[in-house]
Amino acid sequence: MDDRKEPKSEPKKRREKRYGPGDDCTICMRPKQEAVATKCGHSFCKQCISLHLYYISDKDVLFCPVCRTDVESYSDEE
Repeated sequence: MDDRKEPKSEPKKRREKRYGPGDDCTICMRPKQEAVATKCGHSFCKQCISLHLYYISDKDVLFCPVCRTDVESYSDEE
């Protein structure tokens, strides 16, 4: 008999602590204003992600501030 437990998905509270609550921007930690989403699925205030991408624009690759996935653009969150 194998006593190992199956891995569970990350608990909601831990996920929120790590990435921020669903309604809060993970950059400014406030409720999202004009929410937009990156291709990787993370969402931010439009102004916050715009500033982030502007400040790293001298890098070879633009990346998501949460998961560091390449970000070419973002779209309005629906």
